[in-house]
Amino acid sequence: MGSAEASSDTPSDTPSDTSDDTASGASVTTADEGTGADAHAHTIHMPSPSYYPFVVALGMPIFAYGFVFHTYWLVIVGVLVTVAGIAAWALEPGTE
Repeated sequence: MGSAEASSDTPSDTPSDTSDDTASGASVTTADEGTGADAHAHTIHMPSPSYYPFVVALGMPIFAYGFVFHTYWLVIVGVLVTVAGIAAWALEPGTE
């Protein structure tokens, strides 16, 4: 007797027949379903690849090493590499 009530109260592991994803009013569309320009409007825009972040990352430890060990010519080299990398990265042409 009690087992019949318990089995009706527990949710089943199988999906229900009414698996409507738009029940809450939200529309679900994948990139495969769109056509034309609409299909490209929902893609993720990624920046173009660049080596300048590595140049900036190389200049910062050079600057820090020179600063910690009081080698001021190395501080200047590190700052120049970092600033040159940031400037080149900022002035890099876009690829759109």
